[in-house]
Amino acid sequence: MALGVTKRLIIYCFIATLGSVIYGWEIGMLNIIYSMKSTYGKRFGLYELENGEWKETKSKSTREGVITPTFTFGCVFGSIIAMCLMDRIGRIKPLALASVIYTIGSLIQTFANVIGVFIAGRFIAGVACGMAMVISPVYIAEITPKNRRGAMGLLFNFNLQAGFLFSSFADTLCLKFIKGEPQWRTAVACQLIPAVLFMIFIWFAPETPRYLIMKDQDEKALSKLALVREKPKDDKEIVEEYSDMRDKLKIEMANGVVPWSKLFSNKFYLYRIIICCALQFLHMLVGANALNYYSSQIYSNYLKIDTAKWGSWLVVLNNLLIVVLSIPALKYIEKAGRKKILVVGAFVLGLCMFLIFLFCLILDKTKKNIFGILCVLCTYTYSVAYGWSWGSTAYVWQSEIFPLRIRSKANTIAMMFQYAGSALVTGLTSTLMKHFKYYTFLIFMAMAIIAFVFAILCIKETKGHSLEDLENLYAFDRKYNEKLNDQNISKAIDHAFEVQEKNVKGC
Repeated sequence: MALGVTKRLIIYCFIATLGSVIYGWEIGMLNIIYSMKSTYGKRFGLYELENGEWKETKSKSTREGVITPTFTFGCVFGSIIAMCLMDRIGRIKPLALASVIYTIGSLIQTFANVIGVFIAGRFIAGVACGMAMVISPVYIAEITPKNRRGAMGLLFNFNLQAGFLFSSFADTLCLKFIKGEPQWRTAVACQLIPAVLFMIFIWFAPETPRYLIMKDQDEKALSKLALVREKPKDDKEIVEEYSDMRDKLKIEMANGVVPWSKLFSNKFYLYRIIICCALQFLHMLVGANALNYYSSQIYSNYLKIDTAKWGSWLVVLNNLLIVVLSIPALKYIEKAGRKKILVVGAFVLGLCMFLIFLFCLILDKTKKNIFGILCVLCTYTYSVAYGWSWGSTAYVWQSEIFPLRIRSKANTIAMMFQYAGSALVTGLTSTLMKHFKYYTFLIFMAMAIIAFVFAILCIKETKGHSLEDLENLYAFDRKYNEKLNDQNISKAIDHAFEVQEKNVKGC
């Protein structure tokens, strides 16, 4: 077992990433449910029976354009809630709250009879997922040793992809074996499975040592660190890691959590916030959610593959490949580094989008099925490449780049740009495909090219550094930062004496 990776660390990270499972499940759910024409489609006005065949209604693209991104709008509010709670009550309690909120949202969707109620359920579920998507990567980064932070961060994306897989598999079984109204309701109700598991297991995960140090609970922080590392508190390695963490955090937190009034006035903070916002926005604009939500419709509309017979299974196979092939990525991320993965990943994503467009075009002109098969293979390659690169590394890099004193606010801001990008893609893709057909993929190719250039010019490597050592990664004015650090050291020493005096009085 790698240095610092213990069974408890893996278990706690896995529990935290159950939040990404519900996020992946919620996104992947609609892909196949949108193809349940006679049940879900009829209920919510997407399809109507005409001459014995189910035809798209005139408002289908508009309705999908409202149903799909409503979840993302909920994520925005969830991120704000997470920001308000993280520095006040920690990382675990907000995740527990999110699990309850998600369960409520799932129940509302399951029993909805009109589109407005279903949308409300999607919004509430989005609130929960927004909270989880902000907090879970931070939790993993804060309890994981620096030499394995990338691999444990990939676990977040692995479980997100697992959510896609289980969702598509459950929905396909419902599509195949259940008829009538229970078909789509059962498919939606299946998301209660990860919701309940998350609600139960989150209470077994400990609070992060870094948050406890921030709250001056030093002894408890040492105990939690020893618990995660599976070593006694007086172990030499534990004492060294804890002392290094505590001393740097005390200096960093000498001025306390940065208020909103100063967050954007310091270029030290502002530049990395801008970088992360751009990273997360591009993370969505490369088109991953266009395939996540609409791949079954792409197979049906452009490749003429019957969804009920084959298309849904192609979605399941795609998600299975992503999960299986994500396992090797747990090893290579620490060797390759974050920047190289983002650069190479953007190039591959752009190439795949171009090939998807090209094969759709050739198939449309020649009617030869071989080009349909090649197009499906390109969507698979895209999905795997995305899972290996931007789908995972963007979260890992963002969780590392912010100092503790701005971490909750900055992560929330960056995630809002992800949700804005997601809402833009999910809200417009159905309409774009209606009017531009497969030429839509050229738009995503262009976005991938921009992401490629951005990763080369703006992303700096973070592998192999402790979270506290990344303080000066984007420090442009080193004299200013050295002066600031000297001031912080003095304040940290004074703060330590104050805490010690309080403890003595308490005794």
